[in-house]
Amino acid sequence: MLDANKIFSAIDDNKAICPCSAQWIMVPLCYAAYLPESPDNDVQAHAKIFFSYFPDQCIDEPFNRCYRNYSDSNPPPVHDRKKLMYWLQIAENECRRKAGVPERVFSFKRLMRRWRYPDGYI
Repeated sequence: MLDANKIFSAIDDNKAICPCSAQWIMVPLCYAAYLPESPDNDVQAHAKIFFSYFPDQCIDEPFNRCYRNYSDSNPPPVHDRKKLMYWLQIAENECRRKAGVPERVFSFKRLMRRWRYPDGYI
């Protein structure tokens, strides 16, 4: 099992070193940042399925399925991209807190610069 500090350092550096770190890099990059600002009902339905049933890769202690536990008790706000991005960051901070790793302060503007090209191209 990898050290929680190493896992979250890898996330901060965009360098996946295990399935758990890959989860926190992939989810915002592959889906949330590229949702429309206000998704229509069809997109919301797909996003709800994706985020509600995403297989949590952080299964070992100290994480113990923290994403799954968070998403089960706090359904993803798929009706609004900005709220969804914040929701993901709160979920990540819940996992950081559970692992004893310092939380991050997030900014939507920085999140979008990190995860989305201005022209929408991945």
